[in-house]
Amino acid sequence: MKSDEPGLPPFVPRAGIYLRRGTFYIVSEDRSVTGFRYIGDTVLTLPEEAGDAEIAAALLEALSAGRDGIPHRSWEDSQAREGQEALLQAAGVKRWSTLHTNCRACSVASYSDKMEFIPLRLRGSSAEGISEDVFSIPPDSAPEEIGRAVRTCLSRSR
Repeated sequence: MKSDEPGLPPFVPRAGIYLRRGTFYIVSEDRSVTGFRYIGDTVLTLPEEAGDAEIAAALLEALSAGRDGIPHRSWEDSQAREGQEALLQAAGVKRWSTLHTNCRACSVASYSDKMEFIPLRLRGSSAEGISEDVFSIPPDSAPEEIGRAVRTCLSRSR
């Protein structure tokens, strides 16, 4: 199913990457029929010592797992599900503010002509992109280059 909201731009696969306490958490992202984005159910974990090619493989898997056209959830439903989300469960926490403690994070968007890396600023339970530190690489980059881009992006997170 695709998003059916008139005027929505084409779906762009996205994934989130979190580095917390020596573990990478790489998570898919879904888009609802109304265009709202949610953390997906696919969460891959790797040790911080993983090779760049391994990181790239997990990122590409998460990007391909993102779904478009999922049912929209109300704000209350989203809040009630917060403790149920796969990312929080994988990290062993119940709240976003706990996940964000001592954590670096970034978002990756996969366009047809580029992979865009967006470092995130984590504050409490919210995250925002750091626009001045966004960068891109070609979508057909070698796995080692993609993995290095992930590490670079996370180093720019605050």
